[in-house]
Amino acid sequence: LDTGYTEEAVAFRDYLVRVGTGDPTKIQIMYGIAGERRLTEFELEHLPEVVREPPRQPSSPEPMREQDQLLRGELMKQLRENHGNVTAVARSMGKARTQVQRWLRRFDIDPGSFGH
Repeated sequence: LDTGYTEEAVAFRDYLVRVGTGDPTKIQIMYGIAGERRLTEFELEHLPEVVREPPRQPSSPEPMREQDQLLRGELMKQLRENHGNVTAVARSMGKARTQVQRWLRRFDIDPGSFGH
């Protein structure tokens, strides 16, 4: 509350009180934006099937684009040179540490495997 967002904090607290009161066995996963408990479900038959159906998993992974291959290679090089230190990698690449961590997740790279 020291940040000055008291109005938002009070509104959020009121929302939690609205949706959280009552019998605990009747707690739902979703509530309406105003805290309403009854959500009407619709079948959207007018939409094309491709939109209505859940996405299918590709049978084989898509080949990595050249730009991603270059980025992954640079990331691996920096991780080797910096012994897996993500902060040092981010500093040497001129990027935020959070960006480097996103790349690590995207390319499924474990920085711990580059330690001493």
